[in-house]
Amino acid sequence: MDDTGVASLPGTGATARSMSARWYRALRLVFRNRLFAVGVLILLPLIVMAVGVSSLTSYDPTTINTSIKLQAPSLNHPFGTDEYGRDLFARVLHGSQISLRVAAAATIVMAVLGIVLGCLAGFYRVADAVISRIGDALLNFPGLIVGIMVMAALGQSERNVVLSMVIMYTPRIVRVVRASVIEVKTIDFVDAARVIGASDLRILASDILPHTIAPLVVQVTFGFAWAILVESGLSFLGLGTPPPAPSWGNIISDGREFIRTAPWIMVFPGLMISLAVMGLNLMGDGLRDILDPRLRNAARRIETSVG
Repeated sequence: MDDTGVASLPGTGATARSMSARWYRALRLVFRNRLFAVGVLILLPLIVMAVGVSSLTSYDPTTINTSIKLQAPSLNHPFGTDEYGRDLFARVLHGSQISLRVAAAATIVMAVLGIVLGCLAGFYRVADAVISRIGDALLNFPGLIVGIMVMAALGQSERNVVLSMVIMYTPRIVRVVRASVIEVKTIDFVDAARVIGASDLRILASDILPHTIAPLVVQVTFGFAWAILVESGLSFLGLGTPPPAPSWGNIISDGREFIRTAPWIMVFPGLMISLAVMGLNLMGDGLRDILDPRLRNAARRIETSVG
């Protein structure tokens, strides 16, 4: 029996403790990596700001008050005000919600499609011939041009921004997953699974897919950073989130005319974009070092030779 007096199955407690110990060791290994830890420290405040925006400011990001337009940063307006007298701190915080939400949604869809299409392309030659050729064709187009074409054809909305980013970046994830599947499917345990009568779906899900997680996680982390840049770029060009809803990109776009008289309009959202991308890239580099022992050992050899 456990502390509550309820009988537990033999070995249940030991299994739970073993799983907890494995999770603890994994988390300790992850956070011992300096790049990953610094990336988390940079990104975490931005996430807190996006989640807790209602408790951090009482200003409405769309309320116009021309009597205080273009005010410099102060105690009442930490980031100053824009050309319409809107509080820039509130706009940047609400913009973080939109930018991170759109980028996160696109990243999730890209990861799911990348896994499915990458597994099909890596496991079946016929599917590979079709999926890889379509992916190569999409990769030949400049990413931002594809986004502009999609937004021009379908109109401005968050959903269309997500769709354009999915079309642009999914082929990269498909390539990573496909390469991992091709490498793993030739290993002996996959042949053994076929011998005992395992179906293709079971082999993919149980034997092959777990071996694609490491490169996939790294690629998705970089994809998240890329999605933030693309969303900001489309919004800057007037093709992203439609105004008056604030996003980091359209706030910077609004501040172009006042770069000399009110540079804070562009500085603060630009700083947020830089911090978000830097944090995610550092996390991706850290995860790559952790999940790929070959890279980690190579780095150690370099440090040893330099030292």
